Amino acid sequence: MELAGSAHLPTTLSAINVPATDLTLLAEEASMQWTGGFNPREWNIEGAMEVYENAL
Repeated sequence: MELAGSAHLPTTLSAINVPATDLTLLAEEASMQWTGGFNPREWNIEGAMEVYENAL
């Protein structure tokens, strides 16, 4: 976060105008990505929603 802040990069989804109403669609699509298989936690819609809600 400190590096992103010093570079004046956005650090939240809301800072780049991602509305909360889009999180469900984003989570559904993210849960289908093959890269989720490398996550140490089970990667599903609920897990993706948790990530997105914390990033909002």
